[in-house]
Amino acid sequence: MPASSQNRQGKAFATWMERCEALLEEQDEANYLAKKQLAAQVRAYLANCAETHEKEQLFMRRRVGELLGDELGRYEDRAPSKFSTIATPKSQSGEDDEDEDDEELQIEDSWNSAMVRAKSVKPAIKKERAEGLDLTADELFKKLLARRSRMPVSKRYVHRCLDKFVKAWTDKYGRFSSLLPEVEVPFGGQTIVVGDTHGQLEDVLTIFLAHGTPSNRNRYVFNGDIADRGPNACEIFLLLFAFFIEDPDSLVIIRGNHEDEEMNKLTSEEGGGFHDEVLRKYTGGIFMKFEAIYKMLPLAAVVQQELFVVHGGLARNAKSNLTLPFIRDIDAGIVSCPHGGCYPLCLEEQVFQDLLWSDPQEKLGWEANPRGAGIKWGPDLTAAFLKRTGLKWIIRSHQLPEEKRGFSTHHLGLVYTLFSASNYCGTSGNKGAVCLLELRPNSSISNEEGCCLAARFEEHYAPALEHGKLKEISELPDITARRAALEEAGAARASEDIQKVGKRQERAILHRMAGKVVELRPELWEDFRKCDDKRTGKVTFCSWCDILTSVCGENFPWSMGGELWGVTEADSEEEKAAQADLPKGKRLVDYRRFLHRFDVGVNKEKWVGWKTILMKDAYEALYCRDADLKATLALFDPDHTGKVSMQNFLKVLQSEVEVDDSPGQRTSHVLSTSQLQSLAHGLFPAEDEDDDAPPELSVHEFFERFTVIYRQAKAMTGDDPLAEWRDSLNHIGHLLLKKDRMSNQPGITRVKTGASIHSRKTVFQVQRLAHQFEKGDESGDGLLTRSELVDYLKGLEGIEDVMHKGHPIGDADLEELALQLDQLSGRETGKVNLFSFLEAFIVERPAGQDFDAAEEFMCEHILSFLYRHRHAVCCGCHEADAALTGRISSGAFAEVLRGIDISLAKTRRTFSDVQIDGLAESLGEEDGSFSYFEPRPQRCVKIS
Repeated sequence: MPASSQNRQGKAFATWMERCEALLEEQDEANYLAKKQLAAQVRAYLANCAETHEKEQLFMRRRVGELLGDELGRYEDRAPSKFSTIATPKSQSGEDDEDEDDEELQIEDSWNSAMVRAKSVKPAIKKERAEGLDLTADELFKKLLARRSRMPVSKRYVHRCLDKFVKAWTDKYGRFSSLLPEVEVPFGGQTIVVGDTHGQLEDVLTIFLAHGTPSNRNRYVFNGDIADRGPNACEIFLLLFAFFIEDPDSLVIIRGNHEDEEMNKLTSEEGGGFHDEVLRKYTGGIFMKFEAIYKMLPLAAVVQQELFVVHGGLARNAKSNLTLPFIRDIDAGIVSCPHGGCYPLCLEEQVFQDLLWSDPQEKLGWEANPRGAGIKWGPDLTAAFLKRTGLKWIIRSHQLPEEKRGFSTHHLGLVYTLFSASNYCGTSGNKGAVCLLELRPNSSISNEEGCCLAARFEEHYAPALEHGKLKEISELPDITARRAALEEAGAARASEDIQKVGKRQERAILHRMAGKVVELRPELWEDFRKCDDKRTGKVTFCSWCDILTSVCGENFPWSMGGELWGVTEADSEEEKAAQADLPKGKRLVDYRRFLHRFDVGVNKEKWVGWKTILMKDAYEALYCRDADLKATLALFDPDHTGKVSMQNFLKVLQSEVEVDDSPGQRTSHVLSTSQLQSLAHGLFPAEDEDDDAPPELSVHEFFERFTVIYRQAKAMTGDDPLAEWRDSLNHIGHLLLKKDRMSNQPGITRVKTGASIHSRKTVFQVQRLAHQFEKGDESGDGLLTRSELVDYLKGLEGIEDVMHKGHPIGDADLEELALQLDQLSGRETGKVNLFSFLEAFIVERPAGQDFDAAEEFMCEHILSFLYRHRHAVCCGCHEADAALTGRISSGAFAEVLRGIDISLAKTRRTFSDVQIDGLAESLGEEDGSFSYFEPRPQRCVKIS
């Protein structure tokens, strides 16, 4: 490709990436609301289950007391609930011995409301307030500048810092009772408003170096979204808390939409990550304390009685009746944002949500926000709100400004968006900014003190934290020199990042695209198969793009992503030449290879065990019928064509597992409809078939495929009752095939098939075994009695040479074998059906056929289901684990999965109870516990 063409393509893709970043951030947060709604439904389900279980236990205790004629008090010790957490020693939970004396989170209800005034705080008072902490705020600041480890702050310090912050904040503002503090700008000092920092510690340290650390003369207002996305939100919170503890007048922290428990439980890719960060560095108990602190943070602040600082924006009632007293009186102890249901239930919740989630627009009025929460409000709402409240302008954050700036203006300069995280997420290349507010004497425009509020915005680009540059700059003698050094270091890093940002954006968006493919892979399989009517396994590149756009969304550059993934690349030189002669849109994409390129990573040993259990249960659901030979053949081949169609196969298995699996009902069937579809696609590969032929197999090839899969499943699960017989059965199988000559076979016809030579040989083997089964059936009822089977095997030439347990097989051994085959159906009937006979005596696995595909097809959508709803899994486990030990019982984990399944079900459930219980058991530990603090299922992707 010519260089100019490559440059044009690179520029186009960069434009797409910038558009994607903006759209996907909105999409992440919109998806989050749906995830939070699901998590709330799962919590409600678990609460109902726990209540029901408690009532059952109470009833049983009373009943036992009545039966024994004793008082109920003798039986007050409750039986352990299936929702009980697993007691975890400190060595396992990650708690050090030094944390044994950590106090529980205590918050006082009393409070004294007070205006924020400039007061002189002596060093001795700061030291007294910080007593009990190992570090002062300045010492912590210096330690973070010289950071050399992943966890520079001990758990002991974190626990005590959080507790002392709660005490200090409650003393100053009260608990949940001051959601609109008033901040004054100190005369001769300044107040600095900071926008989103999102865990980017280097930006906070840069701001403190450039403008000074927090004090009563150098106040800060942090406008929310400290948590999530970046790796060091813990350190930012702790640093701010430490300064507040020493001087409560030094800063105010406003709540953002990311100061939310369930938002934090999303992965960093999805817009969250703080939950994972805390658990990676510390413990679940510390996260619970952060969660409690969120509820204390104000929704907005009023600076110098003229500036309204809020994270998101105005509420939808801003034009009519939104007032400052209304915001101040919202009870954060009751109202939360966003509500777990579809919509907020009251006006307070609506305002709460809008203040944290809204965005400005330039047209009048308001409309629904694409984020899924809040609104997009116009200049008329701004003007009405400012006039009613007597305020003059608004600073909000929540959005990355355009043109890679740190701030932007809206509504004719009445609204400013402020964003402080430079090079946001390492992919945006933007500057960060802060707003510096000062009081200046002005006789024409003045407040009651004869001063006016002056504001200026200053941008920055933070140097990298890892290189130690910030530490060097902090040692410079004065703030002017530090600012100059920071500007120089930031410019150097920005120049370096220009070369890296493009690649980071590319990889980040390709990773997001891969994640979407993983989440929606079952739907993609279905659409690709519909498009591939000739079942070649390939579609045109144009069709590939259209399907991905319709299923996964249009916010991704699928065409350019396909080129970077090389989806049209061929294996052979001949195919490459043929592809090169075709226009881009007509080139063929092997969609099977593309979809197998992305996978969900789980514990392979445990997962394989569970999915093979499903395959085994699916087969056993059929041979438990104990149907005779003719009925078995007619079951799958009702028209006696010698073929089994996919439609007939699905019909038979659905009839075997049909029960009430409507939402809210417990179900015990083996496979759901969608799983049966996946299993069918694994059993009916489209290889070497006529273009217009429907998916079908010969009867005997179908039996052979299904039987071999079943045998593999039993071998992998270690649940094979015939395991000690396998060598003997293999020998007997050869004797049966040797006896048969395929001549004059009543009722059995040799079926032509398009399979390979080796495959035809194996299908021939199945036909021969079916013929032997029929010959042994002397009564003609389509089943072999145990005596008929023993007599027929005794008549085989060479049976005396078959060894079992080190000796020649005898009559007693054959009778024991017949009993084992009879019991395969789950009950002793005295007869052996065709499925049991084939399962025992098929002697070889055909080469050239991928029978593992059946398992993969059937189970892949279950992995996609778990990956898609991993947030609900995490929240459900969190709810079931009241003590946040990181471990719950397997039974509780099963209830979490069941709650998700029931909450999502519309007409039919995705999981069966058999699958849920089996999955919970297989992923659990030997002691019956399940560790959900382990890394959640992640996808394994190949980007290049």
